Amino acid sequence: MNELNSSILNELNLILKLAQISNFINFIKKKF
Repeated sequence: MNELNSSILNELNLILKLAQISNFINFIKKKF
């Protein structure tokens, strides 16, 4: 059960990082 939870947390962290990257790219696109 613990390993499953940690894998889910890792997936969520990856999703959050991707969302932050896409937000950053959109921010740069709006600036230029």
